[in-house]
Amino acid sequence: MYNPEEDPQVVFFKTVYDEDGKVKRVSPAALKAAAQLERETAARVEQTKASLPDLSEEDKNRGFAIGQDVYKHAIQDDSDPQAVFLRNSTISLMKMAGMLEPWTHDGILEDKVYELAAVFEMNRFPEGHFSIKDHPMNIEKFIEILKALEK
Repeated sequence: MYNPEEDPQVVFFKTVYDEDGKVKRVSPAALKAAAQLERETAARVEQTKASLPDLSEEDKNRGFAIGQDVYKHAIQDDSDPQAVFLRNSTISLMKMAGMLEPWTHDGILEDKVYELAAVFEMNRFPEGHFSIKDHPMNIEKFIEILKALEK
């Protein structure tokens, strides 16, 4: 029988929101640590894949996941690991889409991106699938503020 208290999505989102229903703010250092963890993990995954010559095409293209406990250990402060994950995932997707190119150098984002992303308002995530227009973070406003910080 389904128990919502045991649903992984319910459990995941249980602590991520503050009393106003927004994604909790985190420290910029926690976001930077999460990004560093992801870069290091991706490098190890690629190294492992390269060492396995009989790996199928499907497995060569397979991604990876980092568990909450690993995130918690990496961030080393009291930032909520789920909030760090959601905020870091958002800026990672923006980076992959080329939206953060002006603030990316040798694959690393400038500190101002982490500083803004750590505290930028993020609404409650909608249930089910959503598009970039429905994203809990106002991406256009985020980019607008980053540009304004350049002046």
